[in-house]
Amino acid sequence: PYPHMGPSQPTSWPRGFPIDKLQHDFNQAPAKLDVGDIPYASVGVIQSVCDGDPDNDAIYRLTHPTSSTSFTFERNPQSMSLLIPQKGYSPYNAQATTHLYASLWGLYLPISVPGRVTDIWRSYITQRIMKDVGLHLVYTPPIVFHDRSSHNYLADFQAESDLYLKTSKLLQFLDDWESSAVTLPERIYSLWIGLYEHDYIGITDVYAVKEWLITLSDIGYKFPTPPKSKSESTLGSSPARVQPSLNGQPYRAKPYYNVNHEGKTYAEMGQHDNEKGWNKWLSTLDIDKRPTQDAVIKLIMMTMDEWPLLQSWTMFHGELLGFENLYIIDGSKDPRCISFLRYARDTLGANVLFSTANLNELRLMLGQIGNDIGPSSDFILKVDTDEFLQVYNNEEGALSTSLVHDYLKGFATNSAHALRRTGGNFGNFHVGYSQ
Repeated sequence: PYPHMGPSQPTSWPRGFPIDKLQHDFNQAPAKLDVGDIPYASVGVIQSVCDGDPDNDAIYRLTHPTSSTSFTFERNPQSMSLLIPQKGYSPYNAQATTHLYASLWGLYLPISVPGRVTDIWRSYITQRIMKDVGLHLVYTPPIVFHDRSSHNYLADFQAESDLYLKTSKLLQFLDDWESSAVTLPERIYSLWIGLYEHDYIGITDVYAVKEWLITLSDIGYKFPTPPKSKSESTLGSSPARVQPSLNGQPYRAKPYYNVNHEGKTYAEMGQHDNEKGWNKWLSTLDIDKRPTQDAVIKLIMMTMDEWPLLQSWTMFHGELLGFENLYIIDGSKDPRCISFLRYARDTLGANVLFSTANLNELRLMLGQIGNDIGPSSDFILKVDTDEFLQVYNNEEGALSTSLVHDYLKGFATNSAHALRRTGGNFGNFHVGYSQ
């Protein structure tokens, strides 16, 4: 994964990478990357790379004595996480690593192999089982700085001998291994028996894994359910969806649902300037493709150094409309804004694009985003950081936030919905601003 994470040392690799594959890897052009999104529930393990003295093997340290302790990875607002494809493997260690609930069973570390091998073996074994239940490994930009204690590199080299001699064969074994076990604990146990029979671990690990799985069941842990047959298997598939991007930064536009049976958007229809054209358009949509029967409103907002209003705006509209429906273009230098927006993007799911574009460039960006997200939205509003979406309550003569959800409800199925009025039928309906 290192070449895609902006390393300061381009010819570097993590501990556990198959040594016999290095020359081919360095001589080959970096793999093409697609940008997009993946459901959070499909992530099993998150590994953060680290600056300073990262976890390289002894061969790298012995051959790069001056660079191995002054390592950095790219970490700027535009830095993205890296999803390891299901058909591949990548080593991860026991440092700055998070096992999410669905992969808690993968925390077990082998006890019959050296310490320099145990977490790498665990990473590959866990990834093989994760493939059966649709879970993925994700690498993130650095969140830690590693100041490593002194090591005897020759002793490390000796302790890592299995990594150098057996890793490629282990990966081939894992790729070829199959199980028809009904439950995940049975499948995990079967794999560890196979690993023992092929001399990758000792018998003590087989006994220990059995006890580990029993313990997890006893405390009420809910194991993921493996597929019942090959036809149901997720092996080789991925829920990741390629999305449009600007400067390598993706934003959600797909899946498209606001297209007619010909795949055309409303704007692409020949007649859309009257009520008849509007109703014709609505009648050709496949309602079942919609994520909701309510109106989907997406907000596009440009901001720069507007703390703490930025936080209030994002949290307010994210809770109101869904963070996935927010599109924020930011040119901030204030670290509070940048830090919060990274959190909003990586954790809350907002679409955040960091940019230093000028006004002309921003106009083009807004046009591209609008065109891309149009087929997956009913309404797009360009707003500022000090503008908050409300509904005017005629009965009370006041603005209301609580009525927004009610106002959007049933848009797709109710032909008399207020947001579907056109021409002279608008009546008192309008969108406006209130200071």
